[in-house]
Amino acid sequence: MNTPYISIIIPVYNVEDFIEACLNSVINQTYKDNFECILIDDCGNDNSMEIAKKIISNYHGNIEFKIISHCKNSGLSAARNTGIKNAKGTYILFLDSDDELTKTSLELLAKPLKEEKYDVVVGSYELIGQGQFEILKIDNDIKILNQEEIFKKFISRKIYEMAWNKLIKRDFLIDNKIWFEDGLLHEDVLWSFYLFYYCHKLKLLIAPTYRYRVRENGIIGQRNAKNILHLKRIFDDKLKFIKQKILYKHYPELTEYMYRQKLALLKGCIVYNIEKSVFKDVQQQKLLLGNHHISIKTIPYLIASNMPYKLFSVIIKIFSPK
Repeated sequence: MNTPYISIIIPVYNVEDFIEACLNSVINQTYKDNFECILIDDCGNDNSMEIAKKIISNYHGNIEFKIISHCKNSGLSAARNTGIKNAKGTYILFLDSDDELTKTSLELLAKPLKEEKYDVVVGSYELIGQGQFEILKIDNDIKILNQEEIFKKFISRKIYEMAWNKLIKRDFLIDNKIWFEDGLLHEDVLWSFYLFYYCHKLKLLIAPTYRYRVRENGIIGQRNAKNILHLKRIFDDKLKFIKQKILYKHYPELTEYMYRQKLALLKGCIVYNIEKSVFKDVQQQKLLLGNHHISIKTIPYLIASNMPYKLFSVIIKIFSPK
């Protein structure tokens, strides 16, 4: 099986301190085949694009660089969607402009495609920068060719949610209408839920193929009232999708998965002083449809998420300060 043509998609917005390292990590790839790198200029107000254009103008090699400029700042979701629409590659890879690829990233991610036409190939990642971040590790090289098994692995928190560092078949995204929702913060959380629901062929790699930069002012590192309200939108959309497709019947693991997220939302409402009506709206969402088995691990989430507002508020303020 021939090595596929790959499109790397890099949204660029106010990253002048990091864009050089990001692009150099692309240029220094050991991958020998031709590939393209698409930069989406999302109308920042620093020198990111000037730095990028200078690097590209001085480059001579097997990478086809392409710059697409938005007319106005449209956000990360819109930038990624623009990249998908304009990519020539059979497979695409999202790279955030403050992160880096490991030197052998494309070589390692593309290698499994010689044995199977996977929908998605996921690598492990390393942390760079400063700040705290929970790293979700891939334990071993795994090949999964069953849709239900893939989705169960995802909702069991064995696959990380971030969009980056995943080599994805472009036609698979388009055929299943897996786009990023414009204007949504933490868009990866919802997008990856759909991605791994529809995925039928998955390869997980233990080898690190990405370097994620931890930044306190990055979206993942932030939590405030706006973030919590966007996460509530994501929670509502997931619940609607689950009910429409009656997924609890096939995936009892969804009960714990959704109760975890419900409890995190309730906690966020208290910590960031979001109005009580939002708390009540989340609390009243029914997650158990029919007679579904509740695991022992789910019971604490069930009890905590049904506590009276005042009691829950006191407990959170004592044990979970900002």
